[in-house]
Amino acid sequence: MASPKNTLKQRNDFFSKTLVFLLFLSAFSTSGTAFSQDNVTNVFLPAPRILKQQLGRAKRAIDEENYSDAVTFLGQILTHSGEIGPIEAVEDPNNGAPVPQEESEAESQDFFIEPDEEDGTFRSIKVEANRLLGQLPDDALKLYDLQYGADARALLRTSLENNDLAGLTQVTRKYFHTASGYEAAMLLGRSEMARGRPLTAALGFRRLYQTPAARKRFDPELSLLLAVCWDHARLQVEAREVLMDLKAKYPDTQFTIGNQPISIFRADENPIEWLRNVASRSGIADTSGFTQWVMFRGTPTRNAASKGGIPLQASRWRIRTAVDSIDEQRIRELMSSSREQSNPELPSLHPLIVNDIVLTRTPERLIAVNFKTGKRVWEFPWFNTSDEEELLQSQLEVTEGASHQRQNELKQRLWQDNPYGQLASDEKSVYVLWEMGFADFGANNTRRLMMAPGGAQVNIPGGPRSTNYLSGLDLETEGSLKWIVGGASGEDEPRLAGAFFLGAPLPLFGQLYVLAELNGEIRLCVLDADSGHQVWSQQLAHMDNQRIVFDRLRRLAGATPSFGDGVLICPTSAGAVVAVDIANRSLLWGFQYNTNRKSTNNFPFNPNTSSSKPTTRWQDSSVTIADSKVLLTPVEGNDILCLDLVTGKLLWKRKRDTDMYIATAHEKLAVSVATKKVVAYKLADGEPAWESPLDDGNEMPSGRGFRTGNSYFLPTTSNRLLEFDILEGKVLSTTKFEDELGNMICYKDQVISQTPLSLNAYYQIEPLRKQVSERLDDNKSDVWALARHSELLLHDGDYTAALESLRKTHEASPDSASVRRLLTHTMLKLIETDYEANQGLAAEIEPLLDTRIQRQQFLTALAQGLQDTGKHLDAFSAYLELITFVDDQREANSSGYDELQRIEPGLRVRYDRWIRNQITALMASANADQLTAIDNRIGQMLNEAVENQEIGSLREFLRYFDAHQSGAQARLELSRLLVSHGDRLNREFIEAELHLVMLEEHTDETVAKEALHLQ
Repeated sequence: MASPKNTLKQRNDFFSKTLVFLLFLSAFSTSGTAFSQDNVTNVFLPAPRILKQQLGRAKRAIDEENYSDAVTFLGQILTHSGEIGPIEAVEDPNNGAPVPQEESEAESQDFFIEPDEEDGTFRSIKVEANRLLGQLPDDALKLYDLQYGADARALLRTSLENNDLAGLTQVTRKYFHTASGYEAAMLLGRSEMARGRPLTAALGFRRLYQTPAARKRFDPELSLLLAVCWDHARLQVEAREVLMDLKAKYPDTQFTIGNQPISIFRADENPIEWLRNVASRSGIADTSGFTQWVMFRGTPTRNAASKGGIPLQASRWRIRTAVDSIDEQRIRELMSSSREQSNPELPSLHPLIVNDIVLTRTPERLIAVNFKTGKRVWEFPWFNTSDEEELLQSQLEVTEGASHQRQNELKQRLWQDNPYGQLASDEKSVYVLWEMGFADFGANNTRRLMMAPGGAQVNIPGGPRSTNYLSGLDLETEGSLKWIVGGASGEDEPRLAGAFFLGAPLPLFGQLYVLAELNGEIRLCVLDADSGHQVWSQQLAHMDNQRIVFDRLRRLAGATPSFGDGVLICPTSAGAVVAVDIANRSLLWGFQYNTNRKSTNNFPFNPNTSSSKPTTRWQDSSVTIADSKVLLTPVEGNDILCLDLVTGKLLWKRKRDTDMYIATAHEKLAVSVATKKVVAYKLADGEPAWESPLDDGNEMPSGRGFRTGNSYFLPTTSNRLLEFDILEGKVLSTTKFEDELGNMICYKDQVISQTPLSLNAYYQIEPLRKQVSERLDDNKSDVWALARHSELLLHDGDYTAALESLRKTHEASPDSASVRRLLTHTMLKLIETDYEANQGLAAEIEPLLDTRIQRQQFLTALAQGLQDTGKHLDAFSAYLELITFVDDQREANSSGYDELQRIEPGLRVRYDRWIRNQITALMASANADQLTAIDNRIGQMLNEAVENQEIGSLREFLRYFDAHQSGAQARLELSRLLVSHGDRLNREFIEAELHLVMLEEHTDETVAKEALHLQ
């Protein structure tokens, strides 16, 4: 396999040897004209003319009852080999062995035919051919078997001799309505059962069940197998329907299982209970519900439920994910700006949990964290990529433009880049996209395109890219690289050279289903999960005039398939969605919808300018499947659409209000999270069932929550976790947290939260209570249980009992860092909430303060407490000590120092401004003697700064005491020093000018005259 480092070196060598032209996208920017909402552009590749002609001739022949010609034309459609021959076998670069190629690309492709009705739904030409064959009379099917049966038997025999499941699949694709086709389908169904895949088996059996000739041949065994598979796939309604139909047709039938005769259930028996008894005797494998969180939104339907509940407010562990303190500050500024503008931007980073390993993205890497300890285990890539070199350069540069560029990069990675932030796993490996580059930044774009001679596009590291990589990392060996596909060469799969993967793959049955843009087409690529080799692919849409490198919205959307009831749903983020029958490897239906894109005028250097603000679009392009319905929330559209899963028929649609994402679909309701409310729509007709506002002022969602039972838990920007009753819309509980909340998932009675700044783990309260009680019953001195018991007391609001419990625990285990930290936290909380009652804790807590952040919190609480209790002079001294601490930490740029003071949940201000306001309020409430003492102390500080002729000291004085009566004198003295140190062209002189202008209108005429004189 080609080394990523070698690939990078080759790319850099190419850059250094090739004459390139640097083109700024902004220079070619044009306004464009919005498409009409009624305008739908056809992105489906038309079927070859010969296939459409054959379909038309077949329909005419059927109408004329000329069945001999009809079956000939239909058979030619199903066995169509295209105009190109089969692709030659590709050698495995690891061992030189040929990679088996079961069908040529042309031979395996399916196409859409135009819909009969103007409902936006297209249908597969091969599915239509099979449908027409299935409706023919028995005599016509005999003619079909005469024409194609021999070829089907030969392919079936070869497949059986070689134990080739792919060959059996070809038989069912090309010759299903032959005796050999039915036999191959039955064998494939049994194979899937033996491999523990009941849903896949059920889909194959259902196709036979719905075909009268096949059912006649294989029943009653076929019906029994289908019912067993439906039941094991947890689709009991479907299982019951099959059994009741079986009873009606064969009321007295018997089955022989394990050499024992089994009679069909009696009229007074529960058919499902009878079936499960039969299934246990037959030894058919069962399937259990998922226990891991292995993909975005939990399951292939993107509608997972969790075993969750209300967590403790304090995190069990926390992992900072920012690169450094400078980036952390930038991220905080972005978060603050978003909330001030009432623009709820949700994190695009979504964690997975696999076998006690938490997997997530940081702004630069994939990291693996031990779920139990909270320690980082490994990361990927472990080498610098071209993207990271660009990011490193942005971090090293200190110019204003570079800082703005870095903010753009962080904003895109952490809040907008869905393909980057979403991962997938099959519990053996994790699959990750990398070398993503950045989408165009719009009007503020500083990225450039590089063009080689002749107009060929060249990727700049970190800029918009036309290719990316998909890699499989082995979890058992701590993220070792198994394979890489994509990029310019394709790496381990040459057929994927030039691919840009649009989103995370969907792991199913040992294969990966991933959407990619390749040669101007959006394709479904199905890869072998162990090797990365392509098993088969299907074109979905053509994008000749809308390539990914110029389409910001589609680049960031995160197009990843969903799967339910045997149907794979593929969003394209290009005005269409496609359903694929993976059992038959054929298209099922396609649906096109209105978009709100702006015209690109067919000019490639004008990037698509559709809005990417979350308040004006859906958050991502993921599709929700529930109750045999497909819920579409396309980022390029302004509707929510509900389609029938099997037919693709539009059931209903409604305009998006301020909706951001579908949270869950449960009990015939689709719950949608909007900017300042939660809404439930009826799945039957799309009408609102209930609406519940977020009541806490400017509160907005801060991430995706989780569903447990009939409750949905939603995190908000006010650091609250709201529990909604899905059936009625009532808020059942509200929990306040110390830190920001983000995208949340549940695992082993705990909750994981991913924010743009950190990854956090929380205990769930009720399971923790039970565990603590059991452990303390076994051992009254269990330090872990005692510490958790204290946390539960804190959650219940009993701080006094919690403190007493923690003191005893600390005495019993003085070396426990977690107990010490919890004891310190509890004391700080008591001092903050009621200083007068707990002021005696100040001396006790001093020796326990281990971190800068703890000391910062203590000094803040101490100063506030002294001020609130009327001890103005002591409070002023405490504020001066806090000023010294803040200035020292700012100068040291400490990673443990937080420059923002939290005023209330979701609101932070700069510490210096907060201290200045606190001192102003302190002096306003002081008596005459206290005020005189404080004035004297401030005057003394100013005199010392003036005597020492220190510009920095005067600047710091004004930072905190600008509003004091001595502030004007400090400005004059600072201006004198600045003028004496500078000239009219440097920053010192400009700063002096600003100070003096502020003093021109001062009420003290002496000060005003002096200011004019200095100018």
